[in-house]
Amino acid sequence: MGTQNNHTSVERIGSRLELLLDDHLIETMDSVRFVLHKPTPNDIAIEHDMPWEGNISYYHTVFKDGDTYKMYYRGADTPGDNEDNIYGFAHPVVCYAESNDGIHWEKPNLGIVEFNGSKDNNIIVDWLRGHTIAAFKDPNPNCNPDESYKAIVKRYVEGKYAGGLYPLKSHDGINWSMMTETPVITKGTLDSQNLAFWDSEKKCYVAYHREMRKEPTSGSASNQGMINNISKDKKILTPEEAEDDRTEILDPDSWTGFRDIMISTSDDFINWTDSELLSYPGSPSEHLYTNQITQYHRAPHIYFGLPKRYVPEHNAPSNLTEPDTGSSDILFMSSRDGKDFKRWGEALIRPGPQKERWVNRNNLAAWGILETASRIPNTPNELSIYSIEGYKGTNGARMRRYTQRLDGFVSAQATLNGGVLTSKTISFEGKCLKINYSTSAAGSILTEIQDRNGRAIEGFELANSVELFGDSVSQKVTWAGNPNLSKIEGKPIKLKFAMKDADLFSFKFHKD
Repeated sequence: MGTQNNHTSVERIGSRLELLLDDHLIETMDSVRFVLHKPTPNDIAIEHDMPWEGNISYYHTVFKDGDTYKMYYRGADTPGDNEDNIYGFAHPVVCYAESNDGIHWEKPNLGIVEFNGSKDNNIIVDWLRGHTIAAFKDPNPNCNPDESYKAIVKRYVEGKYAGGLYPLKSHDGINWSMMTETPVITKGTLDSQNLAFWDSEKKCYVAYHREMRKEPTSGSASNQGMINNISKDKKILTPEEAEDDRTEILDPDSWTGFRDIMISTSDDFINWTDSELLSYPGSPSEHLYTNQITQYHRAPHIYFGLPKRYVPEHNAPSNLTEPDTGSSDILFMSSRDGKDFKRWGEALIRPGPQKERWVNRNNLAAWGILETASRIPNTPNELSIYSIEGYKGTNGARMRRYTQRLDGFVSAQATLNGGVLTSKTISFEGKCLKINYSTSAAGSILTEIQDRNGRAIEGFELANSVELFGDSVSQKVTWAGNPNLSKIEGKPIKLKFAMKDADLFSFKFHKD
């Protein structure tokens, strides 16, 4: 379903869901603009209040597996007198939690790993000695059942970084083992939540991981702040030294570039292509501490990312007893090829009024966007994302759940004065058109179907369109009360939306 690159170019979208979050399918927008929508903060999803979880639980992963929602995360504590001090923190372990609704999470007593003389805990791994397992359930049709769950991880041996990322496997998502004794990805700084998954569009495994972009951008406020923070007696890291991320812990302001994201692919999870940096056309250089890239489950040809933006020069007052630098927030970005991303500069989630969320390393989103039931009766499902707060706090860290409308991160929006959006030439499969939209009481959306030359097709003129107002994630469009599109199915068309005080999030042609 690709684009034919000639003068009669037609985007064959079939019956897939298309989101209004970029100009990929847009020919013109008159008094219509793209708008980023902020998710709504909800209750705390999980408290990390057990001794083995410590006060720096971090790097969460969430996904739905059958009827169960699963969560993986690091448990660790800031170093004190504890001799078990790895990578700047104490007793690092990997923990597991689960939920039947994605809203309320439980920590099962698994009886696998002993901590302080007891196995009554939710620890699944204690031998990685550093970061966590960013696990995924492998949908590859050729997947070995013994490797149903996979991850790529950093490994520490005798307190030292072993170099590179190692592949892990599990038959049940609880009991894990190494797939190789040697790293499979070695290029990159890798001091972050490195992740991988089976890409259902590319039909291969895709990994996203940390690297330092060594090319400062002139005029970037974030970069200038980093340069201003570098004193003359501090060492400037060479690319080789940057490979050893323990240096960052000792001297976090010594970097002269930006934390960034690399991509690599593999057919077998063992042999990976040479990693390359992502691109963000039109966006300034900024520190992207994590990436949290995933295929959107309702439209897997579109990739979402929830990177944590780190601003080292913005030091807000905190109640920490030790010095801490920088502040963070959560961004939103999207892509249609997994390499070139449209990144919004405006934060998706700000730190907000909570003092502890302004402490460095807070406001990191979990990897994974879940579809969950709404708490409001008789309303559609919504998207849940999770963000860390209380990191390095005295009462332990915790994850707060945020909710977003289905397909609702970005919309095409018009004011009450009205606006018009016209698509490029497309062809579709289906018998009717449904849209995800929202209007005010005074707002509306009208739809016209045109031929490839922009002429209204008889019967589908704007004048025949039944006015839509209200709020629906899947509303059927009709013309003079008739939704049937059979006579133009497969033909090249354009969609024209006339909008007033309305948001259009997505559209889809349905076969029934």
